[in-house]
Amino acid sequence: MNNPVLVRELRGRMRGRRAFAVLSAFLLFLGGFAVLIYGGASLSMSAGAGTSAISAGKIVFSGLFLFELALISFLTPAFTAGAFSGERERRTYDLLVSTPLSARQIVWGKLVSALAYMVALVVASVPILGMAFMMGGVSPEEVAIGFWILLLTTVTFGSVGVFFSSFLKSTLVSTVLSYVTVLLLTVGLPILFLVTSPFLGVFGRSPLPGWISSSPVIYTVGIVLCSNPFFAAGATEVFYAGGKSLFYFTETLGSTKVFLVSPWLVFSFLYLLASLILTFLATRRIGRSR
Repeated sequence: MNNPVLVRELRGRMRGRRAFAVLSAFLLFLGGFAVLIYGGASLSMSAGAGTSAISAGKIVFSGLFLFELALISFLTPAFTAGAFSGERERRTYDLLVSTPLSARQIVWGKLVSALAYMVALVVASVPILGMAFMMGGVSPEEVAIGFWILLLTTVTFGSVGVFFSSFLKSTLVSTVLSYVTVLLLTVGLPILFLVTSPFLGVFGRSPLPGWISSSPVIYTVGIVLCSNPFFAAGATEVFYAGGKSLFYFTETLGSTKVFLVSPWLVFSFLYLLASLILTFLATRRIGRSR
Protein backbone atom coordinates (compact mmCIF):
# COMPACT_ATOMS: atom_id res chain seq x y z
CA MET A 1 0.00 0.00 0.00
CA ASN A 2 3.04 2.31 -0.04
CA ASN A 3 2.86 2.29 -3.84
CA PRO A 4 1.25 5.61 -4.93
CA VAL A 5 0.10 4.15 -8.26
CA LEU A 6 -1.68 1.31 -6.47
CA VAL A 7 -3.38 3.68 -4.01
CA ARG A 8 -4.47 6.08 -6.75
CA GLU A 9 -5.84 3.31 -8.97
CA LEU A 10 -7.73 1.64 -6.12
CA ARG A 11 -9.31 4.90 -5.01
CA GLY A 12 -10.27 5.87 -8.53
CA ARG A 13 -11.69 2.42 -9.25
CA MET A 14 -13.78 2.17 -6.08
CA ARG A 15 -15.10 5.74 -5.91
CA GLY A 16 -17.26 5.56 -9.00
CA ARG A 17 -20.47 3.67 -9.64
CA ARG A 18 -18.89 1.33 -12.18
CA ALA A 19 -17.20 -0.87 -9.57
CA PHE A 20 -20.40 -1.52 -7.66
CA ALA A 21 -22.44 -1.92 -10.84
CA VAL A 22 -20.05 -4.59 -12.17
CA LEU A 23 -19.99 -6.36 -8.79
CA SER A 24 -23.79 -6.36 -8.57
CA ALA A 25 -24.20 -7.57 -12.16
CA PHE A 26 -21.59 -10.28 -11.61
CA LEU A 27 -23.35 -11.60 -8.51
CA LEU A 28 -26.77 -11.38 -10.17
CA PHE A 29 -25.59 -13.41 -13.17
CA LEU A 30 -23.89 -15.96 -10.93
CA GLY A 31 -26.85 -16.12 -8.54
CA GLY A 32 -29.34 -16.56 -11.36
CA PHE A 33 -27.27 -19.33 -12.87
CA ALA A 34 -27.00 -20.96 -9.43
CA VAL A 35 -30.80 -20.94 -9.06
CA LEU A 36 -31.19 -22.57 -12.48
CA ILE A 37 -28.69 -25.34 -11.71
CA TYR A 38 -30.10 -25.90 -8.24
CA GLY A 39 -33.64 -26.07 -9.61
CA GLY A 40 -32.65 -28.53 -12.31
CA ALA A 41 -30.85 -30.75 -9.81
CA SER A 42 -33.82 -30.64 -7.42
CA LEU A 43 -36.26 -31.60 -10.18
CA SER A 44 -33.99 -34.45 -11.22
CA MET A 45 -33.91 -35.74 -7.63
CA SER A 46 -37.67 -35.44 -7.15
CA ALA A 47 -38.34 -37.20 -10.45
CA GLY A 48 -36.19 -40.13 -9.42
CA ALA A 49 -33.83 -39.77 -12.36
CA GLY A 50 -31.01 -41.42 -10.46
CA THR A 51 -29.53 -38.14 -9.22
CA SER A 52 -28.57 -38.32 -5.56
CA ALA A 53 -27.97 -35.37 -3.26
CA ILE A 54 -24.22 -35.98 -3.41
CA SER A 55 -24.06 -36.02 -7.22
CA ALA A 56 -26.41 -33.02 -7.37
CA GLY A 57 -24.07 -31.09 -5.07
CA LYS A 58 -21.15 -31.85 -7.38
CA ILE A 59 -23.20 -30.78 -10.41
CA VAL A 60 -24.13 -27.48 -8.74
CA PHE A 61 -20.53 -26.73 -7.75
CA SER A 62 -19.09 -27.72 -11.14
CA GLY A 63 -21.65 -25.67 -13.05
CA LEU A 64 -21.13 -22.58 -10.90
CA PHE A 65 -17.36 -22.92 -11.07
CA LEU A 66 -17.31 -23.17 -14.88
CA PHE A 67 -19.73 -20.26 -15.23
CA GLU A 68 -17.67 -18.08 -12.89
CA LEU A 69 -14.47 -19.05 -14.69
CA ALA A 70 -16.06 -17.93 -17.96
CA LEU A 71 -17.13 -14.60 -16.41
CA ILE A 72 -13.66 -14.01 -14.95
CA SER A 73 -12.02 -14.80 -18.29
CA PHE A 74 -14.36 -12.33 -20.01
CA LEU A 75 -14.04 -9.48 -17.48
CA THR A 76 -10.35 -9.49 -16.55
CA PRO A 77 -8.84 -8.20 -19.84
CA ALA A 78 -11.25 -5.27 -19.81
CA PHE A 79 -9.79 -4.04 -16.51
CA THR A 80 -6.13 -4.19 -17.54
CA ALA A 81 -6.02 -3.65 -21.32
CA GLY A 82 -6.14 0.14 -20.86
CA ALA A 83 -3.66 0.37 -17.99
CA PHE A 84 -0.97 2.24 -19.98
CA SER A 85 -2.61 2.85 -23.35
CA GLY A 86 -5.32 4.78 -21.51
CA GLU A 87 -2.63 6.97 -19.93
CA ARG A 88 -1.25 7.69 -23.41
CA GLU A 89 -4.68 8.59 -24.74
CA ARG A 90 -5.30 10.94 -21.79
CA ARG A 91 -1.79 12.40 -22.31
CA THR A 92 -0.78 11.56 -18.74
CA TYR A 93 1.71 8.82 -19.61
CA ASP A 94 4.72 11.16 -19.58
CA LEU A 95 3.77 12.40 -16.12
CA LEU A 96 3.45 8.81 -14.89
CA VAL A 97 6.84 7.60 -16.11
CA SER A 98 8.63 10.77 -14.99
CA THR A 99 7.83 10.13 -11.32
CA PRO A 100 10.57 8.80 -9.01
CA LEU A 101 8.84 5.41 -8.97
CA SER A 102 10.63 2.53 -10.67
CA ALA A 103 9.16 0.80 -13.70
CA ARG A 104 8.46 -2.26 -11.57
CA GLN A 105 6.46 -0.20 -9.06
CA ILE A 106 4.43 1.39 -11.84
CA VAL A 107 3.61 -1.92 -13.54
CA TRP A 108 2.79 -3.75 -10.33
CA GLY A 109 0.70 -0.83 -9.07
CA LYS A 110 -1.42 -0.95 -12.22
CA LEU A 111 -1.69 -4.73 -12.24
CA VAL A 112 -2.40 -5.27 -8.55
CA SER A 113 -5.06 -2.54 -8.45
CA ALA A 114 -7.01 -4.27 -11.24
CA LEU A 115 -6.46 -7.75 -9.83
CA ALA A 116 -7.55 -6.64 -6.37
CA TYR A 117 -10.97 -5.79 -7.74
CA MET A 118 -11.21 -9.07 -9.65
CA VAL A 119 -10.20 -10.99 -6.52
CA ALA A 120 -12.99 -9.14 -4.71
CA LEU A 121 -15.41 -10.55 -7.28
CA VAL A 122 -14.14 -14.07 -6.64
CA VAL A 123 -14.37 -13.67 -2.86
CA ALA A 124 -17.87 -12.20 -3.12
CA SER A 125 -19.01 -15.35 -4.92
CA VAL A 126 -18.00 -17.66 -2.05
CA PRO A 127 -21.49 -17.69 -0.42
CA ILE A 128 -23.08 -18.61 -3.75
CA LEU A 129 -20.66 -21.46 -4.34
CA GLY A 130 -21.35 -22.54 -0.76
CA MET A 131 -24.77 -23.75 -1.95
CA ALA A 132 -23.05 -26.94 -3.08
CA PHE A 133 -22.11 -27.76 0.52
CA MET A 134 -25.79 -27.84 1.43
CA MET A 135 -26.11 -30.90 -0.80
CA GLY A 136 -22.69 -32.46 -0.15
CA GLY A 137 -20.45 -34.30 -2.55
CA VAL A 138 -17.74 -31.62 -2.74
CA SER A 139 -14.48 -32.08 -0.86
CA PRO A 140 -12.39 -29.21 0.58
CA GLU A 141 -9.57 -30.15 -1.81
CA GLU A 142 -11.83 -29.62 -4.82
CA VAL A 143 -12.94 -26.24 -3.50
CA ALA A 144 -9.36 -25.12 -2.80
CA ILE A 145 -8.13 -26.17 -6.26
CA GLY A 146 -11.16 -24.54 -7.89
CA PHE A 147 -10.51 -21.19 -6.25
CA TRP A 148 -6.79 -21.47 -7.00
CA ILE A 149 -7.55 -21.94 -10.69
CA LEU A 150 -9.91 -18.95 -10.60
CA LEU A 151 -7.33 -16.70 -8.96
CA LEU A 152 -4.44 -17.82 -11.17
CA THR A 153 -6.55 -17.36 -14.31
CA THR A 154 -7.37 -13.85 -13.13
CA VAL A 155 -3.70 -13.01 -12.56
CA THR A 156 -2.53 -14.37 -15.91
CA PHE A 157 -5.27 -12.84 -18.05
CA GLY A 158 -4.70 -9.57 -16.22
CA SER A 159 -1.00 -9.80 -17.08
CA VAL A 160 -1.94 -10.31 -20.74
CA GLY A 161 -3.84 -7.02 -20.72
CA VAL A 162 -1.02 -5.12 -19.00
CA PHE A 163 1.51 -6.55 -21.46
CA PHE A 164 -0.36 -5.39 -24.58
CA SER A 165 -1.23 -2.07 -22.97
CA SER A 166 2.43 -1.32 -22.25
CA PHE A 167 3.41 -1.79 -25.92
CA LEU A 168 0.41 -0.27 -27.70
CA LYS A 169 -0.87 3.29 -27.84
CA SER A 170 -4.51 2.43 -28.53
CA THR A 171 -6.73 0.96 -25.83
CA LEU A 172 -9.01 -0.50 -28.48
CA VAL A 173 -6.19 -2.44 -30.15
CA SER A 174 -4.84 -3.55 -26.78
CA THR A 175 -8.28 -4.78 -25.72
CA VAL A 176 -8.83 -6.64 -28.99
CA LEU A 177 -5.45 -8.41 -28.80
CA SER A 178 -6.02 -9.28 -25.14
CA TYR A 179 -9.39 -10.86 -25.90
CA VAL A 180 -7.98 -12.69 -28.93
CA THR A 181 -5.30 -14.21 -26.71
CA VAL A 182 -7.84 -15.19 -24.05
CA LEU A 183 -10.19 -16.68 -26.66
CA LEU A 184 -7.37 -18.69 -28.21
CA LEU A 185 -6.56 -20.20 -24.80
CA THR A 186 -10.13 -20.80 -23.64
CA VAL A 187 -12.00 -21.56 -26.89
CA GLY A 188 -9.43 -22.08 -29.62
CA LEU A 189 -7.59 -24.99 -28.00
CA PRO A 190 -10.74 -27.10 -27.33
CA ILE A 191 -11.96 -26.51 -30.88
CA LEU A 192 -8.56 -27.48 -32.30
CA PHE A 193 -8.52 -30.63 -30.16
CA LEU A 194 -12.05 -31.65 -31.21
CA VAL A 195 -11.27 -31.05 -34.88
CA THR A 196 -8.03 -33.04 -34.89
CA SER A 197 -9.01 -35.85 -32.49
CA PRO A 198 -11.05 -37.88 -35.06
CA PHE A 199 -8.08 -37.94 -37.43
CA LEU A 200 -5.80 -39.07 -34.61
CA GLY A 201 -8.16 -41.77 -33.42
CA VAL A 202 -8.25 -40.40 -29.87
CA PHE A 203 -11.94 -41.18 -29.37
CA GLY A 204 -11.95 -44.37 -31.42
CA ARG A 205 -12.00 -47.88 -30.02
CA SER A 206 -8.87 -48.88 -31.88
CA PRO A 207 -5.51 -48.43 -30.13
CA LEU A 208 -3.80 -45.11 -30.54
CA PRO A 209 -1.32 -44.86 -33.42
CA GLY A 210 2.23 -45.66 -32.40
CA TRP A 211 3.58 -42.14 -32.80
CA ILE A 212 0.70 -40.67 -30.77
CA SER A 213 1.05 -43.16 -27.91
CA SER A 214 4.71 -42.28 -27.45
CA SER A 215 5.53 -40.51 -24.20
CA PRO A 216 6.96 -37.28 -25.72
CA VAL A 217 3.83 -36.70 -27.79
CA ILE A 218 1.54 -37.48 -24.84
CA TYR A 219 3.41 -35.02 -22.63
CA THR A 220 3.45 -32.33 -25.32
CA VAL A 221 -0.29 -32.63 -26.02
CA GLY A 222 -1.01 -32.70 -22.28
CA ILE A 223 0.98 -29.54 -21.63
CA VAL A 224 -0.77 -27.70 -24.46
CA LEU A 225 -4.21 -28.79 -23.26
CA CYS A 226 -3.41 -27.86 -19.65
CA SER A 227 -2.90 -24.26 -20.76
CA ASN A 228 -6.70 -24.14 -20.99
CA PRO A 229 -8.17 -23.48 -17.52
CA PHE A 230 -11.41 -25.31 -18.32
CA PHE A 231 -9.57 -28.42 -19.46
CA ALA A 232 -7.20 -28.30 -16.48
CA ALA A 233 -10.10 -28.07 -14.02
CA GLY A 234 -12.17 -30.74 -15.79
CA ALA A 235 -9.29 -33.20 -16.22
CA THR A 236 -8.28 -32.77 -12.57
CA GLU A 237 -11.84 -33.55 -11.48
CA VAL A 238 -12.04 -36.60 -13.76
CA PHE A 239 -8.78 -38.06 -12.47
CA TYR A 240 -9.68 -37.24 -8.85
CA ALA A 241 -13.12 -38.86 -9.21
CA GLY A 242 -11.38 -41.92 -10.64
CA GLY A 243 -9.32 -42.35 -7.50
CA LYS A 244 -6.14 -40.68 -8.74
CA SER A 245 -3.95 -38.45 -6.60
CA LEU A 246 -4.20 -34.68 -6.80
CA PHE A 247 -0.46 -34.44 -7.39
CA TYR A 248 0.95 -37.30 -9.53
CA PHE A 249 0.00 -40.79 -10.71
CA THR A 250 0.53 -43.33 -13.50
CA GLU A 251 -1.94 -43.89 -16.33
CA THR A 252 -2.12 -46.26 -19.28
CA LEU A 253 -2.79 -44.43 -22.56
CA GLY A 254 -3.07 -46.77 -25.51
CA SER A 255 -0.25 -49.23 -25.04
CA THR A 256 1.94 -46.83 -23.09
CA LYS A 257 2.08 -46.52 -19.33
CA VAL A 258 3.14 -42.97 -18.48
CA PHE A 259 3.85 -40.99 -15.33
CA LEU A 260 1.54 -37.98 -15.16
CA VAL A 261 1.39 -34.86 -13.04
CA SER A 262 -2.08 -33.68 -12.08
CA PRO A 263 -3.38 -31.18 -14.68
CA TRP A 264 -3.91 -28.38 -12.17
CA LEU A 265 -0.21 -28.47 -11.26
CA VAL A 266 0.82 -28.23 -14.93
CA PHE A 267 -1.68 -25.39 -15.38
CA SER A 268 -0.28 -23.60 -12.32
CA PHE A 269 3.30 -23.83 -13.59
CA LEU A 270 2.37 -22.58 -17.07
CA TYR A 271 0.28 -19.67 -15.86
CA LEU A 272 2.69 -18.57 -13.13
CA LEU A 273 5.53 -18.63 -15.66
CA ALA A 274 3.44 -16.72 -18.22
CA SER A 275 2.48 -14.09 -15.62
CA LEU A 276 6.10 -13.52 -14.62
CA ILE A 277 7.29 -13.28 -18.24
CA LEU A 278 4.52 -10.89 -19.29
CA THR A 279 5.00 -8.56 -16.31
CA PHE A 280 8.78 -8.65 -16.83
CA LEU A 281 8.39 -7.65 -20.48
CA ALA A 282 5.92 -4.91 -19.55
CA THR A 283 8.37 -3.62 -16.94
CA ARG A 284 11.20 -3.58 -19.48
CA ARG A 285 9.00 -1.68 -21.91
CA ILE A 286 8.03 0.98 -19.36
CA GLY A 287 11.64 1.24 -18.22
CA ARG A 288 12.88 1.87 -21.75
CA SER A 289 10.22 4.48 -22.45
CA ARG A 290 11.53 6.55 -19.55
